[in-house]
Amino acid sequence: MSDAAAANFVTSRRKEQIRHLQDDLASHRENWLRKNAYFHAEDLRYLQFLIPEGSRILELGCGTGHLLAALKPSFGVGVDFSSQMIAEARKAHPDLTFLAGDIEDKAFIGSLNGPFDIVLIVDTIGSLDDCQQAFENFHSLCTRKTRLIVAYFSHMWHPLLKVAELLRQRMPQGPQNVLAPADVRALANLGGFEPVKSEQRVQQHQSVAEPRDLRFAISTGRRYSVLLLIIRSTTLKQ
Repeated sequence: MSDAAAANFVTSRRKEQIRHLQDDLASHRENWLRKNAYFHAEDLRYLQFLIPEGSRILELGCGTGHLLAALKPSFGVGVDFSSQMIAEARKAHPDLTFLAGDIEDKAFIGSLNGPFDIVLIVDTIGSLDDCQQAFENFHSLCTRKTRLIVAYFSHMWHPLLKVAELLRQRMPQGPQNVLAPADVRALANLGGFEPVKSEQRVQQHQSVAEPRDLRFAISTGRRYSVLLLIIRSTTLKQ
């Protein structure tokens, strides 16, 4: 499916607000990544532990593609509903495939060249309108061996993260769903996925670099909990 065709999918006013915000911020995304380098490096290290190099990886909500590229896939596809983020990703990583589209659009998801070993969703699930339907759509990309990895910040930190945005210590995200870990597990289960592993990680501040965006929380020695959910399809597809 072309970017133009994918753009015709009807979304909510909230998602359109998020998309326009991401378009406006796309050219500044690398600056935010550098500003919060400690956080992104910690996340990357853990994902590299979970995901072998040379995997077939699909990242949903890929932004400018920095995470997908760092995971060194044998075949890598990144999807984002911000066409400007995708334009930046294509310039930065021409060896990978980047497509503009809405991951809640079943026709668009069905057009992707699956199956994949890993389907990765990092800090994206809060932008969706119907998480359960999105999970159901993902089955066409999976076999029984596919692992769907969902990472999302703890709902308990949502107010503090909004303050960080106001203080320009975190890239603005727009209106997000506030989901507890149990909510994500339940939605994945209703969408036909079986949890394999679920954990909440609290990253410790272990260097002189400042952790991500919450510089005013350094005295606690912590950043924030991150839900990591690894799930597999319960369909009979092999």
